[in-house]
Amino acid sequence: MKDKVIKAIILAGGYSRRMKLKVPKQLLKIEKKPILAYSLDAFERCKLIKSIVLVVHKKYVSQCRNLVKKYRYKKIEQLCLGGRTRQQSVFNALTRIKDCNYVIIHDGVRPFVTKKIISQVLKAVKKFGAATCAVKAVDTTVEAKQGSIDSVLSRQKLWHIQTPQAFKFNLILKAHRNARAKKIFAASDDAQLLLNSKKKIKLINGSYSNIKVTTKSDLLLAKKLNRRKPR
Repeated sequence: MKDKVIKAIILAGGYSRRMKLKVPKQLLKIEKKPILAYSLDAFERCKLIKSIVLVVHKKYVSQCRNLVKKYRYKKIEQLCLGGRTRQQSVFNALTRIKDCNYVIIHDGVRPFVTKKIISQVLKAVKKFGAATCAVKAVDTTVEAKQGSIDSVLSRQKLWHIQTPQAFKFNLILKAHRNARAKKIFAASDDAQLLLNSKKKIKLINGSYSNIKVTTKSDLLLAKKLNRRKPR
């Protein structure tokens, strides 16, 4: 990926509505370190990434600035305010980025992303233009109607999408603009926007440990996973 500029967007604009906590989940601590810091560590250390745009909630700008200062992150290009939805937050960040060939987007509350996953997603985006990590479905998944099972879906075809996701910069920016023109503002992730544009997205094996901390149960699991990490 020589001579290609890669920048990262780390999303930390949530405010823990589902967890009902005073502190947003990205600033909750695992062994005295904020969840967001674990995510930033992985991208800060990746030599392929030139800089990072950190998307934050307007209420927690000062806390995030203090975190950047405390952990001495050098790749944070700028802090950007998030929008009302994840999609709007990513779009805000994309419009702030200049001189970029590829962008990699990651949820700040996925603290266990690895160097290997990041590298593999970046390798795939160079070849395919769009890539996301994902894991194969383990549990049986069904469609339901009115509280009853309607059909059982084949697990062989089902994957659970994770982040990071990476894209040619102009490709994902165009997909966001097209979505906004169609009054779409709440896509679940960026891959969905490209699918709407009939673009294929390469799947890369993620990790079942690459969890997204969304609920209190997720937080308990994250603490257990952290204790098991190699030191």
